[in-house]
Amino acid sequence: MKKMETNMPQAIMKYTKLIELELIFLSYGIIPIDLRLANVAFSEDNEMVVIDYGLFTMDFKALCCAGYLMMVLFKDV
Repeated sequence: MKKMETNMPQAIMKYTKLIELELIFLSYGIIPIDLRLANVAFSEDNEMVVIDYGLFTMDFKALCCAGYLMMVLFKDV
């Protein structure tokens, strides 16, 4: 039987990680408008890091939660 290579191409892995990163942002209520491979880099541990300021926005519910959190954290300042 011919041995088949099972490694995913590097580009597919990068796009998969990019989609996972976008889902993480969305889970916190942050909407990444312009998140693409040109705006990220990979660390030595193969973690994707956003390296460029992109266009991000928050949905209203997350914005209210973030405002409340800031109010609680900095109430004594």
